[in-house]
Amino acid sequence: MKEVLCDDQLLIWDEVLPAAAFEELWKTFTNGSFRPVHSEGMEAVFRPSDGNPLLGHAYAWTPRPVEELLPPGLGRDELGLNFHPTHGPVDAVLEAIVSASERAPHLTGTVGKDWLALNGSFWAYPAGTGLSWHTDAVRYSCAFIYYCHRHWDVAWGGELLVSSSTRDAESLRGAKYTFEASESENRVLQREGLGRYVMPKPNRLVMLKGGIPHRISPVQPGAGNSVRASLAGFFVSPKGVELMLEAHLAQGTSGKGR
Repeated sequence: MKEVLCDDQLLIWDEVLPAAAFEELWKTFTNGSFRPVHSEGMEAVFRPSDGNPLLGHAYAWTPRPVEELLPPGLGRDELGLNFHPTHGPVDAVLEAIVSASERAPHLTGTVGKDWLALNGSFWAYPAGTGLSWHTDAVRYSCAFIYYCHRHWDVAWGGELLVSSSTRDAESLRGAKYTFEASESENRVLQREGLGRYVMPKPNRLVMLKGGIPHRISPVQPGAGNSVRASLAGFFVSPKGVELMLEAHLAQGTSGKGR
């Protein structure tokens, strides 16, 4: 693994997996099942112009047995997550993310105090899809993205854009459905009007501190049938774990669990 950057917003590692392990991960990605992100109702963080990215299998890592986090009567198999160790290629990525968190506690916070679990999914962004400016929910202390695609051309888009404007960034969480940019969004992002980009290089891990406005630049038509492939998710706070379990139990009660 090669550290490319570590500052107050980002940590970036390249060459995270050996070549053979990376190839096995790509096979796992391509052999998985995916569904359109809006298949069960509009996913609020995406705007209509962001298209319909594809969501795949979900994975999780916990620092202690997950059963210790669950309320009585709820088993791990009911959560719809593949928990580490899966005894498959994803394990190496989850372990690299945990290792990176030890290098960057200023981004993730302290395990057991600021976060209790990693929760991530495979994502496929075909041509014409992206993700508009947003700030992640407060229940996440840090986000992570690991790029799984074999090749990425610089003309294909899909860059992670990170804003330098962080003051009042929590106002970007205000609307449930952000059909258009709000006054507060324009004010926050245009205060400095500056930022930086991160190329979606294959076998790259990116960690982004919570509370930082960011977006995914749309994948360009030139990508053809190639997709921006990633394992992306969050370091989940204790309150976040509690809210996720409450939501799961509520879905099960209403018959909408999946």
